[in-house]
Amino acid sequence: MFTGIVEEVGIVKNITASGKSGKIRICANKVLEDVHLGDSIAVNGVCLTVCEVFQNEFVADVMMETVRATNLSTLTRNSKVNLERAMSLSSRFGGHIVTGHVDTTGTIVDFKKEENAYRFDNWKREFSRLEEDTFRDIPPEKVQEFMELFRELYLRMQRNFDTGE
Repeated sequence: MFTGIVEEVGIVKNITASGKSGKIRICANKVLEDVHLGDSIAVNGVCLTVCEVFQNEFVADVMMETVRATNLSTLTRNSKVNLERAMSLSSRFGGHIVTGHVDTTGTIVDFKKEENAYRFDNWKREFSRLEEDTFRDIPPEKVQEFMELFRELYLRMQRNFDTGE
């Protein structure tokens, strides 16, 4: 379980794939302070299991299905990633309680600006891979605005999926 609060930004050093699984090597500091083999670290919100630890790097196992269903598919060498250690029951939670496990993906069909907020009324859950042209129907003048807001929406959707709200 995670709070959804990023502890540090790491750098992807290497990604390898073999069949249905792969490994991702990430340069980090803070999340490695008390890490052990088998611990969970959220990478861009996705729960991954640590399988190797080095002085300033860790390696995590990743299933290709996880890569397919998350933003991990967009990562390359030197990509920046948000990192968070799993929650400890002996500390304050300070954020939300999220699993970091991906249940589904979604497509935003439309959004509206309302005063100082954005409203996402029209979106649908999907259980198959998002196609490259998923966002083809968003007007070109709204693409940049949409990309800036997508992270905020993702966090809200994740909270709703985790809590069932």
